[in-house]
Amino acid sequence: MSMLETRSKISSRGDIRLSRVVPEVLSRDSRARRFGIDCPSELHWHAKEPGGDYKQKLTIKNVSTQVIKFKYKLPETSFFFLKFPDLFTLNPGMAASIDVNFRPIRSEPYDDVIEFITTQGNFFIRVIATMPEHGVKMQEHLDFGFATVKEESTRTFVLRNIGEVNAPFELLSEAPFDVHPKEGVIFPGKTMTVKISFFPTEASVYVGTIVCKQPIPRPALVMKISGIGKIPFVAISKSEVDFGTVLTGRTVNEEVILTNTSLVPVSFELNPVPHDHDPIFHWKIVKGKIPADGSLALQVAYTPISTGSFDCDYFEIVTPGGNIQRICCKGFAEPHSVEIDRNSINFGNLELGKVSLRTLEIRNNTKEKAFYQFITESQGCFEFSRTDGSIIQESSVNVDIRFTARVPGNFYRRIFILIKNQGPLYLDLTATAYHQNQDQVPRPMPLAQKHVDMYRARQMAERTAHARAIYDVTSSNNPMSVIWNEFFLDDTDSRREIYLLEQHVEFGAASEVGVGDYKQITVHNNTEVKQTAMFMIPPDNYVKQPEGAGEITMTTLGPVLKPLETCFKVFPDKADVLPKSSTTFKVAFRPEYRNAYYAQAVEIFVFPKTQRNFRLVTDENFVPPHCVTPVCSGNTFPIGMEAFTPKLRVPSTRISFPACAVGDKAYQIIEMYNDADTPLRYLFGEDETGVFRCKPNNGLIMPHCAQLVAFMFCPLEAKRYEHVTTCVLNGSSVLGVKLTLIGRGNATSIELETYHLQVKPTSVGSVTTRAIDMKNPTGIPIFYQCLVPESCSRVLAVEPDRGILRGNEKISLFVHFAPRREGSYSLKVPIDIDQAKVRSLADAELEEVQELEDSLSPRQQRRSLPSKQTVHLNVYGMGTVGAVTFEPETVDFGTLVVGTQVSRVIKLVNHSDCTMYHNIVSSMEKNLEYKDGKGFISAFSTKRVTICFTPSERKYYNVTITCRLSTSSESLVTGDHGSNRTGIQLLQALEFEDAPQCQVLGNAVYPVLSIIDARAAGSVFNPISTSRVWREFSLMKMNKELSSDLNRKEVKWNKAEIDETDPTKVLQVMEMRFEVKEQGYPPSMNILRLKNTGVLALDFLLKFPKDDEDEPENWVDKDLQGEEELTLNMILENKLFLCEPRRGHLEVGEEVDLIVSYKHLMPTKEFRLPVVLNICELPAAGGVLNTGKQIVLSLIGQTLAIGEAYLHLPSPDAQHYKHLEWGFEKTPIGLIAPPIQYYKLENLGQVPLDYHIDMSEVEKLNADNFGFDIVTCLDNTDWHLEPGESLTMRWVFNPLEAKMYSWQLPISVYTGESGGDTHVVKFYAEGYQPSVHSNPETTVWQMPASQIMPTPNQLVIMTGERFCMGDIPLGATIHRMIILTNFSHEHVMTFRFELDGELAKQMVVLHPQSGEIDPLAHAVVKMTVRCMTSSILDFDVPCMVAPKLEPEEENEDLADDNEDAAPAASVTGRPSTGLAPSTSGGSTVGTAKSARRRKRTSVIELPPPMRSSVRLRHGGTRGFVSFQERNDGKDSGNRTQQSFMDDTASVKSGSSRISAATAQTSASMVSALSSVSRQTGIGSAHMEQEEDDEGSQQYLFLSLQAHVRPPEQHRSLHENNHFFWFPKSSFSSPDGISPNLRLPTAASSAASDRRSPSLGSGHDQSPASTATGPRGNSAAGSRPSTRDAGQQSQLRAKVTEGILEQLLNDIINDEQILNSFSQLEDAPVPCFVQVAKRPPAIFQCEDQTRNREVEDGGTEAAEEAKEGRKRRVYAGIDVPGHSAEVPLELSEEEEEKLERDTRRRKAMSMPEFENLAAFVLNACIFNFLEELTFGEEQA
Repeated sequence: MSMLETRSKISSRGDIRLSRVVPEVLSRDSRARRFGIDCPSELHWHAKEPGGDYKQKLTIKNVSTQVIKFKYKLPETSFFFLKFPDLFTLNPGMAASIDVNFRPIRSEPYDDVIEFITTQGNFFIRVIATMPEHGVKMQEHLDFGFATVKEESTRTFVLRNIGEVNAPFELLSEAPFDVHPKEGVIFPGKTMTVKISFFPTEASVYVGTIVCKQPIPRPALVMKISGIGKIPFVAISKSEVDFGTVLTGRTVNEEVILTNTSLVPVSFELNPVPHDHDPIFHWKIVKGKIPADGSLALQVAYTPISTGSFDCDYFEIVTPGGNIQRICCKGFAEPHSVEIDRNSINFGNLELGKVSLRTLEIRNNTKEKAFYQFITESQGCFEFSRTDGSIIQESSVNVDIRFTARVPGNFYRRIFILIKNQGPLYLDLTATAYHQNQDQVPRPMPLAQKHVDMYRARQMAERTAHARAIYDVTSSNNPMSVIWNEFFLDDTDSRREIYLLEQHVEFGAASEVGVGDYKQITVHNNTEVKQTAMFMIPPDNYVKQPEGAGEITMTTLGPVLKPLETCFKVFPDKADVLPKSSTTFKVAFRPEYRNAYYAQAVEIFVFPKTQRNFRLVTDENFVPPHCVTPVCSGNTFPIGMEAFTPKLRVPSTRISFPACAVGDKAYQIIEMYNDADTPLRYLFGEDETGVFRCKPNNGLIMPHCAQLVAFMFCPLEAKRYEHVTTCVLNGSSVLGVKLTLIGRGNATSIELETYHLQVKPTSVGSVTTRAIDMKNPTGIPIFYQCLVPESCSRVLAVEPDRGILRGNEKISLFVHFAPRREGSYSLKVPIDIDQAKVRSLADAELEEVQELEDSLSPRQQRRSLPSKQTVHLNVYGMGTVGAVTFEPETVDFGTLVVGTQVSRVIKLVNHSDCTMYHNIVSSMEKNLEYKDGKGFISAFSTKRVTICFTPSERKYYNVTITCRLSTSSESLVTGDHGSNRTGIQLLQALEFEDAPQCQVLGNAVYPVLSIIDARAAGSVFNPISTSRVWREFSLMKMNKELSSDLNRKEVKWNKAEIDETDPTKVLQVMEMRFEVKEQGYPPSMNILRLKNTGVLALDFLLKFPKDDEDEPENWVDKDLQGEEELTLNMILENKLFLCEPRRGHLEVGEEVDLIVSYKHLMPTKEFRLPVVLNICELPAAGGVLNTGKQIVLSLIGQTLAIGEAYLHLPSPDAQHYKHLEWGFEKTPIGLIAPPIQYYKLENLGQVPLDYHIDMSEVEKLNADNFGFDIVTCLDNTDWHLEPGESLTMRWVFNPLEAKMYSWQLPISVYTGESGGDTHVVKFYAEGYQPSVHSNPETTVWQMPASQIMPTPNQLVIMTGERFCMGDIPLGATIHRMIILTNFSHEHVMTFRFELDGELAKQMVVLHPQSGEIDPLAHAVVKMTVRCMTSSILDFDVPCMVAPKLEPEEENEDLADDNEDAAPAASVTGRPSTGLAPSTSGGSTVGTAKSARRRKRTSVIELPPPMRSSVRLRHGGTRGFVSFQERNDGKDSGNRTQQSFMDDTASVKSGSSRISAATAQTSASMVSALSSVSRQTGIGSAHMEQEEDDEGSQQYLFLSLQAHVRPPEQHRSLHENNHFFWFPKSSFSSPDGISPNLRLPTAASSAASDRRSPSLGSGHDQSPASTATGPRGNSAAGSRPSTRDAGQQSQLRAKVTEGILEQLLNDIINDEQILNSFSQLEDAPVPCFVQVAKRPPAIFQCEDQTRNREVEDGGTEAAEEAKEGRKRRVYAGIDVPGHSAEVPLELSEEEEEKLERDTRRRKAMSMPEFENLAAFVLNACIFNFLEELTFGEEQA
């Protein structure tokens, strides 16, 4: 065992008694494991006094499984005593106790060990004794974290006494930390909790210490304490709580959320802004604490106490840190809506004794219970079934009113109905009673409501005092003011016509029952006529009426009334009252019961005495009776006896009135309820000042009944009124109830936050906005109007400039300051205020005010016009110079795809010395978005703004963005500078030229893919023309669709936002019909050349059905699949349709060949496969980005069974018609000879067939049109066609009306004796009314004019494949030139045009029709088209091209034969290049021929032409000259020749271009064809045979289209006879696919400047220069979408023009020609003059009248020359002051010139001149071509 030496020897007194070596003391567990003994590790004695003996027991237990023997050794010191160390033996589980005594001799610590010796080893037990001592333990750190500024945060910590004696302490701290308690004593082993508080005064970090002082010598303890002060922020969910309209008596709750957005808790207190009225808005929580990042909901209740009042109070939520949030609570105490079904009841004209009963409905429209009361006696003249009651919500009650005719006379009374929490209503009751014996008693005139209305109207018109008291109102806030005035007009008011001197007659206490004193009632007549007063006393409730009382009995003298018994008696009951005098009546009180209260209203009806007889009165002067009701009261209580104790209940003893202006009136109605079992008598005292009044002011309330009392408040001054009135109950004021009446008189005034507004310096050209608060301190609505002076209106604006401020409301006025110059401004704005004339205190809309003003009469408007006041707002500002600019000023986004978003960063640079607020705006907010487009720019700083451009449509964008500037910090609050955008309007009115602007440019396009050429890889047995491929594949419609914009459905389809999976229901479907063949034949293959004609690179993808679907498992039951799905699976599995390539990428201008094919595996009607062509982006990472057009290619294939017949029907224009439809050309009505239109039928099968056409519908159509032949077929309807034969059916459409005609044509096909199929073709034809203002357009197929894509193994290419000749006059002869080029280096090619078709035989002449072409040479073929029939032409002429097959032995003599052929050609006088069967031989032969120059052929050696006319045509992007002939009906044979020159297919440039294309395309097509052949595996025999044929011969097709019109129609269409007219779109663009492309403006104008002026006529413009396609739309000019096609066309046009110009200049400048002209004695005579004077003899054979026409033409020319002396001039243009035709004198030279010009124009219009000019130019063109090609060598 190791021992540790810790201390030295034991010292003397005062030193610690320790052993020299302190051995290691094991822990209790270690000892038990090692020695098997369990015992404590030490014995400890605490604070023992010296001299004592202290004993502890040490228990040792054997915890092992063996017997242990041990003994111990005594400690070295003598202070610890043990018994003699005997040997101890412990069995397992046994224990032994050893006594250890401690006997200290000094007060010092002791420490020693007891050593135990066992068989396992020795171990030690420590014995220790310590002295008593004290000690306090305290933590070292305390952190408060975040604490709220100016709020106390508390924490606690614990002081612990770890000593053995009491520990006194003292705590010291410093601000802002404090502790409690600061001192104290802690008992041993106890703790004390100390509270420490932290009160930060600012947002800062605080660090301090807490010092705990202990008694000496204990050291002081220090605790470090820290905290961070944070300023809290409390946000409110809404700053305005608008309760809207609330019914009086209801309580509505709203909730406001307080949110603590800081990291510390915050306490708050809600304080109302001081006001002078009773609280209306009640908050449940007025103080509390919000946790950090928490919220608290505050509920506010609104209980209106004053009906019709607008309540608006402000509250402040204050935090100790100074955060204040203001809340505005407002609401309107809405009155109840109780209505009566009518305002007047007429009981009619009743005989005495009769009774009339009427029912009145009272309806409560509110959702609260309503209480009503009629202010009348229930048993009066008009008896009421009930006079008061309640109505539940949204219901009604009925009140029965009875009138009994007891006394003759007229009776009228206006009964007022008081409604609790609402204004009063009135009810006019009228009745007439008469005696049956008119001789005894006069009969009064029947009284009706109209008499009452007429009387009141007379009173208003006469402005009587009585009428003024009622109708003159000063209050415009209450629409019921007139009713209130009449209600409160007392019967004692001297302004009444009839009034009382005593309103209340009080008898007091009667001495005996039935005995009493008399009182008097005086009735005063204030009119000019004698009146009769008649009393009617209602019976009292206490009096029991005898039987028959109040009834009338009939006697011999007439009806006799039995009077009612009443307690009040009047003497006399009827008397006259003289004018302007009074009559006194006596009243006696005769009660029958003791100890009771009596109160009764007596009715006095007063009427003019003259109205007692109906003969004395008319409707115009009829005056209804007046009714005054004095109140008589008394009691029968003995004097000195105590009355009944009253129990009166009122809702509130404080009655508040709505806001009221000085001199105005406000009203309130309260309910008093008698809770006692005895009647209650009440009496209100009068207000001596007259400010407050009430009515009825006294009365009797029956037990458990209620009484409504109306109070009126009329302030005299603008101050607060508070009056206490006592309601005396049962005659005792002690038991009375005191009511406090509170009201306030208001005068118009407003309070501004400041009357001197200082605006900070503002940059010229910007706007600064300041907001100031304007408050209405009164309770009445105020109308205000800010009148900005006219001189300041362009600099200053206030918004809103007018409006209504309701009571205690506050609004913000936005003052906009826009300086126009640099300098200081001092402006004064007057603000006019006035009391607003509104219907209620809650109205705040100016429209409602205007409606009220319109409803008021002029007198009411004058009366309700209070005085106005004006306050002034002074505005001070300064204009400075500031500037903000854009960098850069132009942002060009370039070309991008429509719908994509592109961002650019620009800079805003502030060059001024003031902070500017900016807002970037533009006219295209939906396309442009701005990041950081709003905000502040500090002085002399730069800000980056991101512009996000998202084009929504295809066009060129040129947008100007403007930066609107202001220098106001309130701009963020006011948004657009005020709710009415006044600041913006003021800014827009600034004439500031240097407003920062930036141009945003961008060209938004779609990727455009076009088909520029299409070829069919057909066999020579059934060649397919290019035009047929274009039609049957719908390629024209496809190009149009691919170049169009995306519609909404397509955009949604691209974004996958449409709920549709079938693309055929969303996308455009293009039908592509393959060639029909028999089963086993090679596949039908077509090659389409695709080109990227747009300005962006694109990807294309062909998606087959089920491309994205997985293969179905083998266990899938195919029987569950539908027939369509099974067919689709079969098509896909057998790969019947193939497309290669399926995807690709094309840069701008790149091309690719798409091969589509169909296998003829099995006979079927039609197989269809929808394939989606997607113009998209294919990212390298995978996936598809749909950015362009998507269309559905419906691939349609059909296979015939062997021996099956097939009649091919032509495909219509897919843009307008569907399959099995055909449309004829539009035809004008009224033609004598309508054009012939054609419909071609072909037998494309391998067996002959017969067909029959059912003409029944055509016959019906003609019959329905009055038997007129609308449609005529010129051919037989039954025909037989051999395989490969065709028939072109001729149709004539002659419309009668300008409409669309349609008919069905069934075509039945028969093969032999068996029947066949029937095809029903629907035809459409439209007739139209010709107009002189527009020219008809001939339908032109938009196909390429020349071949772009050569087919495999094609060696010969034709320059022009399609000729659109446009409108041609009947009888004309048209010439065109065709060049066939042989690109073979070895073979001599032969060509032959097959004119087997009917139209080709009749109309086309080709010279030469056949011939040979040497290798790398060309042949020129001249085509002549004779237009002898008015028709619409569109047909193809095939040309078979094949290598020349020669025996091998003849090859040696070939060179000699070619050398001998050259002189022979020269002898004929014709150039071999133009008309010979071949031009130049191979390379050897060509070199030999180039050594010898061929003889040039003169123009005069060519045969003369027929009559012809020359015509120039402006082609827009292409320039060409064509020469057309008019044929008079005679066949010109081959003599007529015509030259055609097209810049798109020149001889030299075309060769190299086509050669390169041929090599590239041929290789790709050959490989594709071979791959298709391998995939099909069918038709090997047919394939091998066709391959052999294709290697030997091929077919080219020449397509012709024209519209031959009659001469009169052609001449009417084209008034200019100088040249022919070609229709729009008659010439396609160079590539044949973009008719909408146009040249830039500069290019087109430059090209037109180089032409003659006649080329610029408006109706001769080609589509390239006039048509405007979708890509031509631009937002800022004519920026083109594409450039390459237009530039190439322009370049070719310039090259052609330059060549012709140079050739003409060479001829003109030739020396021989110049010498010939110089040797002429006279000037040469123009050729047209020679023609005019001496026409050639060839034209004289036509008729004998031609010469006379020429002579007549000369006479007419002279007359026209004379007429040329006058010309029209108009006033203000040529000759000021004249407006008629002005004669113009010409000189002799001018007259000669005019005559010469006239003759020249006449001659030029003659056909002879046109024929001659065409002949000369035709020959010149051929000579030019001869010169160009002479001696041409090929490498």
